[in-house]
Amino acid sequence: MEPEIFPQLPDPAVNQPPEARRAMGQRLIKQARDEISKGDRLQAGNKAWGAAVQFLKIIAEERGWNHTSNRQLESVGKQLAAEYSEYSGILSGTLADAYHKGHENFYENRRSPADVEDAVEGIERVIPILDQLAYLQPRHVQIDSNSQLRRIKLLTENDDLKVGDESPVGFSLRHGYNRGQADARVVRETGLGNMPTLQDIIRGLMTTLLEDYTDLLTDADLRNLEDGDYCRQSMGLRGLGVPFIRPIELGPQISGHNRYWTRPYGGRYLVSKEWWANYHSHNATSLLRWVEQLVDRNPTHPGIPALQQLRFVLKEFIDDNK
Repeated sequence: MEPEIFPQLPDPAVNQPPEARRAMGQRLIKQARDEISKGDRLQAGNKAWGAAVQFLKIIAEERGWNHTSNRQLESVGKQLAAEYSEYSGILSGTLADAYHKGHENFYENRRSPADVEDAVEGIERVIPILDQLAYLQPRHVQIDSNSQLRRIKLLTENDDLKVGDESPVGFSLRHGYNRGQADARVVRETGLGNMPTLQDIIRGLMTTLLEDYTDLLTDADLRNLEDGDYCRQSMGLRGLGVPFIRPIELGPQISGHNRYWTRPYGGRYLVSKEWWANYHSHNATSLLRWVEQLVDRNPTHPGIPALQQLRFVLKEFIDDNK
């Protein structure tokens, strides 16, 4: 019997892009099946849960949800089951089995080989579903119970939510913005509650391009974003020769003034905060044209749904500021 061939492990990175997480998920589920054949149910079950985690993280990152703890990841799975009723049964049961028969059993050794194999087979069936959901627009969701309220608060950090609140985008923080609902990041960063500021949109855009889908930008694109003249003429950035992005080693100050947010993006760049209010409509229109050319240039890229949502938010912003 020939040895199992596993997908290559992606390179280490602070923020793994979706394609890397998919490769890790496929690698882990193959390893889980291999461990079953060797009789190691502890490793098999834990790897099955790890495979599910990679796909749950892709969706959580697409939506801006918290996803660093097992409790948060369980909540992602439960919320997806509530949102996509056609998959409710398989998502709820399979992910619960993977966690309890797989991950927990790694520490406790309570489950039989048959239980663990069921968990592995379940994840093999559910991975294609999770992969498909990562490409879908979130659905309308209304909070109809206290348990769902706690779950969404955990994922969004929005403590202003209450039973009865609804969202056309499943309480995603990155698929448009919920009018009338306080977006957790906007509240936290600006104190505002409804529509995002242009700065919020820019932060979301640069998270997408510099952290989530880094190959959407070419080396030439990055050079342009570091060119103050280009940014003033093509990006709407009206600061006096201030580039859109700046290597972190250069720091946030130019001529003694802070021109950049201090949060690093992708571990490499600072992003300019010099978006003057008097030029917001002009800035947003220029940014929209720039985003649209990225979309047109990369029509099949997995990051395009995220860019399309940012494009939608920019259009809403422009309409509201005419």
